Amino acid sequence: MTAPNPQHSVRLSSTDKQALLCALEKQADDRRRDSRRTHQRSPFHGRDVLLTVHNTGGTARQFVTCARNISAGGACLLHGGFVHEGTGCDVALGTLWGDAEHISGVIVRCRHVEGQVHELGISFEKEIDPRCFTVNATSSAQSSRAPKTTHPINGRVLYLDKDPAQLQLLSMHLRNTDIKLTTLESVAKALPEVEKSAYDLFMCELDLGDIRGEAVIQAVRSAGLTLPIVVITDEVSPERLRSVRLTGAIAVLLKPVNPEQLIKTLSRHLPQQSAGPEAEAPIVSLITDDDSANGLIESYIAEVHRIVEKLKRAVETESESDAKRLLQQLINTADGYGFPALGETAKSCAQAMNSGPPNNARMLEPLLSIASRMTQQRSAP
Repeated sequence: MTAPNPQHSVRLSSTDKQALLCALEKQADDRRRDSRRTHQRSPFHGRDVLLTVHNTGGTARQFVTCARNISAGGACLLHGGFVHEGTGCDVALGTLWGDAEHISGVIVRCRHVEGQVHELGISFEKEIDPRCFTVNATSSAQSSRAPKTTHPINGRVLYLDKDPAQLQLLSMHLRNTDIKLTTLESVAKALPEVEKSAYDLFMCELDLGDIRGEAVIQAVRSAGLTLPIVVITDEVSPERLRSVRLTGAIAVLLKPVNPEQLIKTLSRHLPQQSAGPEAEAPIVSLITDDDSANGLIESYIAEVHRIVEKLKRAVETESESDAKRLLQQLINTADGYGFPALGETAKSCAQAMNSGPPNNARMLEPLLSIASRMTQQRSAP
């Protein structure tokens, strides 16, 4: 099944887009003194950004917009049409290492620029780290304090870093969780420790002295271990970060690590405490509630269930090529139908298979959980 193809809303050539962006920057000096802005903006010129606009009545539409700038608290996009202030939205921002982060927000400003082009100011619901999306960003403006809220995540995590201060800092960030954290400074002890103990997740630094973090990740994958791997680093080269993801890491966190971003990342890949109905909440498509969209989404969910059944059989029979082909189908289509969590989880499973046959059914558990909770309709209030 082919995913819906959102149209580019700014109908200008690349050259005209860049000229318009440069002109807007020249006009922006006075507005940058606006006292309402609490975050430093970083250039994000010309990037394609998928924007989902949630209209009154529950309908949603997707557009490919043109980025102008980004900050910890929001983004500025060029869009080929008017949108009412106060409208809810979601944006998909591409990270330096090739992933897409889906961020919810609200449109707080819509200003006519020229022709059909409007400038949208979007305020994010939660702060982000702009360094994840552009090399032009400075150090994150987010708080470095550990979250005071108790987070319902648990599991066994191993963290490898040659800097004792970093090991202590991460332990502090996770003190309000039920995660059982083991820290190591020795690269030589890392692989034996991962192999002998049933860890749920492995974190490591890229700069490990004489050994590169990529080599450690490759060794873990070559040993047939499929546990999620998260890299923590101050490396900002997009090429190296993309290489790290291809080697087998499922996520990258940039130093200094923001505690809320750390918790968010680990929550995606670690067991959740199962005490409440929230743990099994439905996963609703971002494209909902008009009749034509509902029909598409309903058909897609049925197709996902068929793919998942085939995937389970492929894993049971250790058919690597079939398993990867099925996972790629999910990766290619999930975002277009409004299920980014499905695509992200399928991508993690595919990366775990890169170093060997898919002989571990446990790695499919997060994917099976998401597929079973997908729906095209929101629950009644």
